[in-house]
Amino acid sequence: MNETTSFKLNQIFHELTKNSIKEQKNIITKGRNFKIKNYYAGVTRFKFNNLCDANLGSEDYLNIAAECKHVFIEGVPIFTDQNSNQQLRFVTLIDIFYEKKVSLTLSLQNDLTKIGSSKKHFEVFKRTLSRLNEMTGNFN
Repeated sequence: MNETTSFKLNQIFHELTKNSIKEQKNIITKGRNFKIKNYYAGVTRFKFNNLCDANLGSEDYLNIAAECKHVFIEGVPIFTDQNSNQQLRFVTLIDIFYEKKVSLTLSLQNDLTKIGSSKKHFEVFKRTLSRLNEMTGNFN
């Protein structure tokens, strides 16, 4: 993410949260405690790695979606065979957010047309890309 992209992302985040108080939310799923540190009345911000590298699954994502109406995700990588596990978690996350009508703003290493895919998840990821195009404000 370059400085211009970072500025735009920060600007939109601050606009959506300017009249809200920062809180921390704790979401407990099957004994796992997931902390949302930047929570402002339903608007929150995550690093991709905190959502898709962590030991989280669909129940965790459902609980996050129940608390959040707009989610910013920073640093979405280009997907390859080397990060296919993270890609599958991302697919699950997007499916849940789509169904729960959670708005997304993403910062990507590349635009959506060049986000790549592992061979293993190529077909299912087509649906995810279609959903992302409907749901997001994208910054690369």
